Amino acid sequence: KLSHDASPDGFTKSAANLGYYVQAAWYMDVCRSVGFEPKEFVFCAVEPNPPYMTGIYELDYSWLEFGRSEYRRALEIFDRLEYYQVPVFKDSRTGEILQTLSPPSWLFYRRNASY
Repeated sequence: KLSHDASPDGFTKSAANLGYYVQAAWYMDVCRSVGFEPKEFVFCAVEPNPPYMTGIYELDYSWLEFGRSEYRRALEIFDRLEYYQVPVFKDSRTGEILQTLSPPSWLFYRRNASY
C-alpha cells in the first residue's frame, strides 16, 4: 500500500506503518557493503490525485538505526527458521510459549490526550 498523503505528517505515518525506515537502512547498508558510500536516502512521495502534491524527504539517524535493528532482527529469524516451524509465537529470548505482554506506551498517551 502506498502513501496517499505526501504531506510531512502523512508521509511520517506511512514511513512508520509501511516500514520505509527499514528499506532506507537496508539499501544504504547494501550500498556500503559493495564500496559505495551513500550520503543520503531520499524519498519522493507523490499523491495519486490532483493536484498531485509532492514531498521530498529523508529520514533522520534515529529512523535509520531503528530500521537497521529491524532488518537485522529479520535476518536472525531467517537464520533460525527451523525454530519457527511450529506455528506458535515463542519468546525470542527464552523460547517459552507462554509470554507476558505489557501495554504499548502509545496507549497511555492516547488515554491522557482524551482528558
